[in-house]
Amino acid sequence: MNPMEKITDALIASHVEATGKLSMDDINLIRSTAAAAIKMYLRYKPEASKPTTKQQPAVPIDQSITSTHLICLEDGKHLRMLKRHLRQKFGLTPDEYREKWGLPHDYPMISKAMKATYLRQAPAKIRAMKKASAALRRA
Repeated sequence: MNPMEKITDALIASHVEATGKLSMDDINLIRSTAAAAIKMYLRYKPEASKPTTKQQPAVPIDQSITSTHLICLEDGKHLRMLKRHLRQKFGLTPDEYREKWGLPHDYPMISKAMKATYLRQAPAKIRAMKKASAALRRA
C-alpha cells in the first residue's frame, strides 16, 4: 500500500468516526480526493523512487573549452555562445548547467574568440550610439 492509499483509508476512517455514517456523496467526495492525492503523489514522488542514473558529459569537461568555441556537455554541440542553446534546448540557466556538471562559477558561456570580438567592437558601438544621440538632440 502506497502512502496515498494509507491517507485515503485514514480519511474514510476519520469521516465515518466523526459522522457515524457514509453516504454516496461522501464516497464520491472521498474518491475524487483520493484520485487527486494519487495524481499529486505520482507527479511529485520522492526522489528516492526515481532511477538514479547519472548523465555522462558528451565530452570530457577539460576538453569542453577551446579558443574558438565551447562544447555543450549535454549534447556535444560546438557553439560560440552557450547560454541561449542551454535555455532553448534544455531549459537550463547557466547556473543550473554549472551546478549539474559540477563546473566552477566562472565557467564561460561565451568562447574566447567571441569575447574578443565583442571587446574589439565595443568602442565602435559606443561611438555610433553617441553619434545617434547627438543627432537626436539636434533634431
